[in-house]
Amino acid sequence: ENPAAADRNVFSFDYLWPRALLLGCSLLYGTNFPLGRIMNEALPASATTAGRMLLATVALFPFLLQLKPELRKTAVLGGSFCALG
Repeated sequence: ENPAAADRNVFSFDYLWPRALLLGCSLLYGTNFPLGRIMNEALPASATTAGRMLLATVALFPFLLQLKPELRKTAVLGGSFCALG
């Protein structure tokens, strides 16, 4: 038997945190398709797309602040062109 496995506390934060994070990610990913279908049926396509883009903006905004200041304007401009198609 593995002696390191015998000493591991399965109720510790270090042991449970990565597993809980993976479980949460898989639950979110698994509910993405049914919720997307419900949202597309209940809302117009433009409102659904705007909501998804707003959520992505909120999630990615902290990374924009980590960019070099001279790259921020270019990144926002490029992202705007991508969003407009």
